Amino acid sequence: MARRKRTASELPVALGSTQQRTTALRPNMLASNMFATSSTFDRINFDYCLYNDSTYAGSLFVNTNLVFTCFERSTLDGAILQRCSLRGVQLQNCNIDGLIINGIRIGDLLQSITHRRGGE
Repeated sequence: MARRKRTASELPVALGSTQQRTTALRPNMLASNMFATSSTFDRINFDYCLYNDSTYAGSLFVNTNLVFTCFERSTLDGAILQRCSLRGVQLQNCNIDGLIINGIRIGDLLQSITHRRGGE
């Protein structure tokens, strides 16, 4: 009996370091309690997805489009943004202690500006 060639969506997807399961990503799916540690996602459209209670520690996002993306109650401590477009980015009610942009400590700069305005 000849074996049918599997399509790309039917190939095994690594879930954790030892477990494998055949999983097809599809629109409007719910993926819960999954481990994709050390996985590579290449040319995948995650537009309009909800990521809740997820971790991306030590992850690398390259050529990633986050246009009109919202981060709520998210931790970006120690994150490095290199060669990124931040046009129109808004920081609202954020802790910016230690925020450095192009070598300038933004928290200190804002404190200095606020202090000067209060003295006018």
